[in-house]
Amino acid sequence: MKTSFLRVSALFPLLALTFSSCLIGTVIAVPRQVPFHPADFAGYDQPGTGSISGRVSTRDDHYQYISSGEEVGVIPVTPYTTETVKRELGHGERLTRSDGRLARYAHYGKTDRDGYFTVTGLPPGRYYVIGSTHWPNATGDDEYANIQWSCEQVTLAKGQALKLDVTHNPQIGNAITQDGFASGL
Repeated sequence: MKTSFLRVSALFPLLALTFSSCLIGTVIAVPRQVPFHPADFAGYDQPGTGSISGRVSTRDDHYQYISSGEEVGVIPVTPYTTETVKRELGHGERLTRSDGRLARYAHYGKTDRDGYFTVTGLPPGRYYVIGSTHWPNATGDDEYANIQWSCEQVTLAKGQALKLDVTHNPQIGNAITQDGFASGL
């Protein structure tokens, strides 16, 4: 199946608005079940001194693929964002467009050619760190033939400089690690 319609770089900075760009072709959006509550995002719109840096990659049985030149999104963990991460990234559902207010709380970085990124100015709190890795098909004629989302859940203390690897294990799906402990979607 060709995934040339899937333009990961086009997804950002819209990551916080919708994950629906990550779907192929025309798919009917399904309603969200969790409403957006501004109170759940209290404090996340303030400037902070924390940072998250690391590397985005994925591995199969033979190779490690490094994210290069791709956006990395950092969004607060709330019931609203958890539904989006679990249903869109974890299960491939296309949800109706995210509430536009979510953009206010999203932070972004970009991977360098070796997959490393840094996102700064973060207030303390719990975050999803979301990135992607793409690699060409076997013949090399479709650079977006294979795309894998990776997501980690972290807790950031005030002023903390957190380092982590944002990875994906194809055998267990888009698992989200919660502060270092794996949990399935």
